[in-house]
Amino acid sequence: MNTIPTTIAAVPDIAGPIPQSTEEGKLHSISEMAEMFDVTLRTLRFYEEKGLLNPVRRGSRRFYREQEIGRMRVILQAKRIGLTLVEIRQVLKLVEGKGARSEQLKSLRAICSS
Repeated sequence: MNTIPTTIAAVPDIAGPIPQSTEEGKLHSISEMAEMFDVTLRTLRFYEEKGLLNPVRRGSRRFYREQEIGRMRVILQAKRIGLTLVEIRQVLKLVEGKGARSEQLKSLRAICSS
């Protein structure tokens, strides 16, 4: 017998837009970012080292803009579905591009099925 789910799991739309703000807006420290996504500071530094995140540097301190928060959402969602760092980089480029949403979804499907 089939059952109807009583809860709905909300999953971030990884094909959705990442904010492209020209203003600095609110900056988040590395510790705020780590807490926000329940990751270690080393994880954030690793993603920066690999070119997936680009925080604002002020001396030795890192600060993250809204765009980096959007990128981190995409990175973690892509990681959950098993994509490699190379594929995650492709997904980030795809969702930050200006292409039509239908083309983004088609390309995303191709990346995920490979």
